[in-house]
Amino acid sequence: MKGVSKVKGPSHPKIGETNFYEVEEFYKGTVVTNPGSIKWKLYQFKNSAWIEVSGPVKTGKRVTYSFPQKWYGKKLLIEAYVYEPEVKVNPGHVVQPILGDKKITKTEILNSEGGKLTEKPKYGQSVLLRVTTENMPGDTLKLSLWERDTYSDKGHDPNNNTRLWQGEVKVLKNNGLAEKKINLTPDLMRLANKGYIYEGGEHEYYLLVEASKMKTISQTAQVQNKEIVLSGNTPAQKPASKTTPNPASKPGAKPAAPAEPTITEQVTVFVKNILSWDPFNMRGTSKAVVDGKDKDKNKTCVCKQTDLVWGGHPNVTCDFRKKVIAISKRQNFDPNHLMAVMNVETAGTFSPSKIELKTIGYNSKGKPIKGYAALTQEEIKAKSENFSGAVGLIQFTPVAIDELNNFYGYKLTKKKLAQMSQLDQLDYVEKYIEYWKNANKIKTKLTLADLYMVIFSPGKVNGSDDSTTLYKEGTKYYEANASLDTDKEDGITKKELAHRAYKSFTEGSKKANKASVFSCGAAAEEKKETPSTDGVLTEMKTLADSHKTYLQETDKNRTADTDAGLKAMDCSEFVSRYLHKLGVTKNIVYITTASMTNEKVFRKALNSEDIDLVADSKLSTFKPQRGDIFAWGYSNGKSWSGHTGVVYEYNETEDTVTILESIGSSGAVGEKAQVKNGGYSGKGCTRTAIYGRLDGALSGHKGWFGYYRPKNYTKKL
Repeated sequence: MKGVSKVKGPSHPKIGETNFYEVEEFYKGTVVTNPGSIKWKLYQFKNSAWIEVSGPVKTGKRVTYSFPQKWYGKKLLIEAYVYEPEVKVNPGHVVQPILGDKKITKTEILNSEGGKLTEKPKYGQSVLLRVTTENMPGDTLKLSLWERDTYSDKGHDPNNNTRLWQGEVKVLKNNGLAEKKINLTPDLMRLANKGYIYEGGEHEYYLLVEASKMKTISQTAQVQNKEIVLSGNTPAQKPASKTTPNPASKPGAKPAAPAEPTITEQVTVFVKNILSWDPFNMRGTSKAVVDGKDKDKNKTCVCKQTDLVWGGHPNVTCDFRKKVIAISKRQNFDPNHLMAVMNVETAGTFSPSKIELKTIGYNSKGKPIKGYAALTQEEIKAKSENFSGAVGLIQFTPVAIDELNNFYGYKLTKKKLAQMSQLDQLDYVEKYIEYWKNANKIKTKLTLADLYMVIFSPGKVNGSDDSTTLYKEGTKYYEANASLDTDKEDGITKKELAHRAYKSFTEGSKKANKASVFSCGAAAEEKKETPSTDGVLTEMKTLADSHKTYLQETDKNRTADTDAGLKAMDCSEFVSRYLHKLGVTKNIVYITTASMTNEKVFRKALNSEDIDLVADSKLSTFKPQRGDIFAWGYSNGKSWSGHTGVVYEYNETEDTVTILESIGSSGAVGEKAQVKNGGYSGKGCTRTAIYGRLDGALSGHKGWFGYYRPKNYTKKL
């Protein structure tokens, strides 16, 4: 045997540090005249086997390795070879990275998407606080956001600067990041202005991070300050009821929505309009200012066209508005009505978490101001899976959650719902509405009153009128929602329930509570991800649009990376070529849809672990993403039928999926519909098709496997 027989170097390198590894011995008879002929590879021990880690191949007798945080505690094999790697402990060198010195390497205030602040954020928008660390996986960091009153951009002065927010976050184990998104609410603005003093056109924010004996601050970020004066004599709000409603025990039955916030110390507030700017709405919303002319005035924007009630709420994003519009289109109701109901159910927060009475700020005398606000992610983590009370955008109750789990096969808990993003939880809002519409056999368009009943008391929807009693006095459901019984007659009626929704609708229709800045530009639908101009998907779309002949090849051309190999192909060959270009497979692999029946079989066929069957991708609620691979197949007597293709993009507003594929001469199920959607009309070739997400061509097809997702690929998607 010839080649490397022994490698030396640290067995427990520290995360983030550079270490040398060197060939110590060769097998007898090995002659190496050029050190560049010695190559190095890295493997991870996973699933009882050494799996190669993708990346550039190092060369030379002596090389360096530096291990990132994701390799902490993992078992790795470093191997040098001259001819072919042996992939074994000897002659390789086994290492297991350990933690080094704890470091906070970067502290930043970024835009809501995690990018650099190229523009000064406004109140009503959000910023992302990000801390980058080394050797601190799982550690808890104490964060606090401050407004700088001193004129120096350096140093932290707790005596003269104003603390606006504080909380704790944990460092993620895989990348060493700790992040927290902060909404720039009216309360933060008021605190930064010291409750009554106008500080000028900008506030200077900085982030303080504390952990163990470490303390660091970010660079100052400037936040636009509306020109307002806070002074005067407005009475404090009335105290909220101290009665805590009991959870409902019928599907859809809701506890009473939280009452108005309690202010423990009277705060006098007066908002004055200066220099024609719109005044800041002190109830929790703001009207954003549009600078300059509308460059897209001749283009359409679905948010602008619909002009949703509560669309200008600081916790309502463009993506949220568009998803509400898409859901309302599918479920046949006015999107404004769902916005009005969610505003009521979340006590005006539009939070997917749990709403509780909390301290939301401090007045000029340092006294706490109480109001209904969402629990933080850290507070939710500390709770049990099914803690007391309702949660979320429509206040999911225990029985409502059980109904969804039993019918759809979900494994939802209150904790899981409360930890979701707004957009993710909207999927379950839709499934809840869909479930009860089907149960009540509702085919007509829902009114605002009926939509609220579907959410609040779904068992009483059919045959109801204004006088229909939902809960009689003396029942636990009545006691939980007694504040709705305004006339104290006939219990809680549909009319009394609807009044709350109409009031929310009216309030949300005010100009100050509607959006005035729209980011979707010319899109009349869900904003599409801009396809890469030089990625693999663009390359595969070019191939699909060249309309190569559909052919089920069984010869060498099926796996040949030649002109002859590209001349014709079937659906599985198209997908195999995609995975090869992406870097998931070393070669173009011979596969069929029978090779894709489950994750284990597909990985074995590809000879790669870098493909996952996405969890829950068989469910009707699953939304695919760019680069996913769909597959279905089944045995038809003595033959096999199946199809597969690559997701180019997903349009949530239209609920359609653009697919790159090679299709047979018979076309797809629902061929006319896909052509109507804008897909290519030709058959028996490669093409770009556009299918309904739930239609028979995709998840509605017999033998549906789900969506596979490549990972650890080496090329740009």
